[in-house]
Formats: sequence, C-alpha cells, structure tokens
Amino acid sequence: MSAVNDAELYVFLVFFVALLVVGVLALVAVGWIARGWADAPMWRRQEREVATRDEIIAAAEQAGYIHADPRGRHTR
Repeated sequence: MSAVNDAELYVFLVFFVALLVVGVLALVAVGWIARGWADAPMWRRQEREVATRDEIIAAAEQAGYIHADPRGRHTR
C-alpha cells in the first residue's frame, strides 16, 4: 500500500491547479489595471488634440489645398 492514496493525490492536484488558475488571473488583472492607468493620460491628451474631419477639411480649404465641388466632394 502506498503512502499517498489516490484520493489525497486528486485533492492535491485540484488544489494545485486551482492555485495556478487564481495566480494567472491575478497577474492578468494587475496587468490590465496597470495598462489602463498607463494609457489613461495618453487617451485624454489625444481627445484634446485631435481635430475632427470637418475641421481638417475647413483648414485645408482655407489654405487653398483643396476645393469643394458642387457635389460636396473635395478635390485637390
């Protein structure tokens, strides 16, 4: 008869796999939260600095780079 019977082995394996799963999930959660904190200032900065499509078209028309045709399209 072995020192460790099958039931004890299965309990250990289930406990060990559960510990591994919890550890991996904790690492994923920490990485996800850290990435969110790192990206937040960049996203806020982009929202302030990015012009809308209409603003870009208006500035290009004003500078003379493009001209609107009667159908509403823009040509060079």
